[in-house]
Amino acid sequence: MLDNRGLCSDLLHHSLLTPTHSKSYRKKSSRKRKRKTNDQILLLQREFENNPEWNKDSLARLTKLTGLTEAQVYKWGWDQKKKIEFSSYSKLPSTLSLSQLFENECTQVLYKPQENNISELFVDNNMKCKEVMPPLAVDMDLLLIQKSYRRSMEAFGLHRNI
Repeated sequence: MLDNRGLCSDLLHHSLLTPTHSKSYRKKSSRKRKRKTNDQILLLQREFENNPEWNKDSLARLTKLTGLTEAQVYKWGWDQKKKIEFSSYSKLPSTLSLSQLFENECTQVLYKPQENNISELFVDNNMKCKEVMPPLAVDMDLLLIQKSYRRSMEAFGLHRNI
């Protein structure tokens, strides 16, 4: 009978020590990172202002014009989109009062008794919500309320898994 244990252990030992997939073990290139020139940045900015949605053709065209790689051009465009998104988010006020959040809804409807018309109603805009909470805190409070509601429904067996 042929004993394959030695052959198997040699193959196993060899495959653990030497990479079988050269791409996954490929070293990163040792070239230094180069900054984009002002001309490259101006060209990218101009193109981005004209059309922020770049397709494969526009990426290839910008690659030729700038001398950058396609990945560099794509990443620059991606970063610009994220900067715009972040700057628009950061312009929101950090804290809002509830009366500012629900300005139209935060009115008090009262019935003003009159001699002739008891059901005449007026809106009193003096009701103001005094507490100030950051929007994220409001979201967190609503999430906790939802979780509490779900737990109570599960406790009574009224919750369905959808």
